[in-house]
Amino acid sequence: MKNKWLFAAIGMCILTITACKKDSPLLTAKDWLAGTWKLNLQGIDKNANGVFDVTEENTVPDSLAVNLQLKVQGTGFRIGANNTYVDSLTWALLNNDQLLNLNINDSGIIQHLYYKFNYTSQTLTLLDSNGSGTAYFRYYKRQN
Repeated sequence: MKNKWLFAAIGMCILTITACKKDSPLLTAKDWLAGTWKLNLQGIDKNANGVFDVTEENTVPDSLAVNLQLKVQGTGFRIGANNTYVDSLTWALLNNDQLLNLNINDSGIIQHLYYKFNYTSQTLTLLDSNGSGTAYFRYYKRQN
């Protein structure tokens, strides 16, 4: 009788151990940023209050909207409205994922761009400054 209970207990342990799934790894900021983003708004924080007020926003019409395609491997494309141009790029996160670096190959000329950024699963806001304290922003929406 003891052997039956022992074998049953061992069998239950084996079933429990093999039935457990491995936890999926946590997504990194790079994982979240990978995807296609369409420029919707842009503007300048003219009153330097750190908030982008409605009067400071400019809606970007589809005829001028730029898409960023960011691949998790750190490559991608900047695509002009209606595919008018396609520029290859590399990208990386710097300063403990606080700064987004885009290196865009624009007809052989490399543009090195650095942005502070905020993101959610559906939005990406890029913030940059001209060094005089004036902040510029670009607001992107994730595309499916």
